[in-house]
Parts: sequence; C-alpha cells; structure tokens
Amino acid sequence: MELHIEEGIKPLHKPHAIIVCYKCGQYLLAKMDQKTRQCPYCETKLTLNKAKVIASAKTAREASNLIRTMKDAKEH
Repeated sequence: MELHIEEGIKPLHKPHAIIVCYKCGQYLLAKMDQKTRQCPYCETKLTLNKAKVIASAKTAREASNLIRTMKDAKEH
C-alpha cells in the first residue's frame, strides 16, 4: 500500500481524503467530491474545503487502512 501524506494540500488526483474534524480532532474518511461531511464522533457538520486534509488514497479501503494506522500510531 502506497501512503501519501499531504499536509495542507487538497489531493485532487485521488478520490478519497483523510481529514481532521476541526471540533474533536478525530480522523475521518471523505470523498473529495463531497462538499460537507458530518463527523461520526461529535456530529459536527464539516465543510470539506475548510477541513485539514492530512492524506489521500485511491480507494476507500486504502484510506480506511491508513486511518487505522494513524490512530494506532497516535495511541502509542
């Protein structure tokens, strides 16, 4: 799996992004063609063009695995 960490860059060439909720700080998966996304942790409605994109992936599965890896690293 190829990882792409792109601090502050909107990854237009990849359809899935990992963003950070600007209220609770949790990682979320979002499609780049979405305009908004609701955080499943704190229920905040996020505007994706204002959210911090920390990584991108070609597939939802790849993005999900990347989120899992980042959460594990954050806990240790």
